[in-house]
Amino acid sequence: MTGTIHYFCTARHSYTIGYYAAFYAGPVGSALRIIPYEAMERMASFEPGSFVFTDFDRLSEAELERLGPLVAAIETNGGRILNHPARAIGRYALLRMLHDRGVNAFNVYKLDEWEQVDRFPVFIRAEAGHDKPLTEPVEERGALQRAVEKLKQSGADTGDLMIAEFGNAPDADGKYRKYAAFKVGDQIYAQHCFASPGWWVKFTTAERGPERTAEHDRYVKENPHREGLEPIFAMANIDYGRADYCVVDGRVQIFEINTNPTVIQTPPGGEFDMTPYARLHDRALEGLLGMPSAGTAIPNPLLRTDKPPLDPLRMTDEIRRSYRYLEAQRKARAGSGNRQAPRAPGDDR
Repeated sequence: MTGTIHYFCTARHSYTIGYYAAFYAGPVGSALRIIPYEAMERMASFEPGSFVFTDFDRLSEAELERLGPLVAAIETNGGRILNHPARAIGRYALLRMLHDRGVNAFNVYKLDEWEQVDRFPVFIRAEAGHDKPLTEPVEERGALQRAVEKLKQSGADTGDLMIAEFGNAPDADGKYRKYAAFKVGDQIYAQHCFASPGWWVKFTTAERGPERTAEHDRYVKENPHREGLEPIFAMANIDYGRADYCVVDGRVQIFEINTNPTVIQTPPGGEFDMTPYARLHDRALEGLLGMPSAGTAIPNPLLRTDKPPLDPLRMTDEIRRSYRYLEAQRKARAGSGNRQAPRAPGDDR
């Protein structure tokens, strides 16, 4: 293998790739560099290779703009950029565009546009982040108005909130399904299929059992929506990420494309064998390799000189050790009855 894969993310959310790197990554792991944005300015230079930018919904506009000189330096020196920070489209803009282009049947609105909503039910959620919506499905305009007013009166920051028309529908068996597929460079692979009797479908709400396992495995093996997802990733200008979606009347309906999706978030020895999913990600990342192993290092125009520089490989090794340590601490806390989660690595940088 030749080349290097640089993965930029927020420190607090480095677990998305950190657990994979710490416990599961195959030989491709030696080419992976995990670089928290908080530590980015302490990197003097970067090896030639591919550069994956993620977590845009957790960065401010100023933080995104600050990446400009680094992106320019990478482009000038022949590096491959995945998720160009100035071109990747965020959740709200993407969902609006997908509706306008006839891909999604459902639409989204800013909170102050609630009077424009003419299709129900809807729910209110944050544009950024990946938490559960702030409301259950709202069935009519009066209830929507009351929900909007309540949120505004709560004193919460409502500038990040949006109204989404409910876009899923139960299948013939009465279950709602959520599918998820990764795009890594030129490859798209299916990651999971969850089914639930409830409208909000997550791993924690999904049904278990042999039938569901067989359905999930069949989805992962067949990857049935790959061709339909490719142009949607292209519309979003996202080269690395995970599309979460459902299928209604034979049409793929996109909920979001997460640029910093969780590959694996549990260590070996849990309820499920995560190795097959790690191998899928290994093969996808291998497709990013191929840059010359020897070449000119790319200088970091954002380097600060008031702190000692950090080496990207050393930073990655520290993150790997940190997640192994966190797991050891988690087990110790569980054994003592204290389930408080340890702090994520890199939070103090």
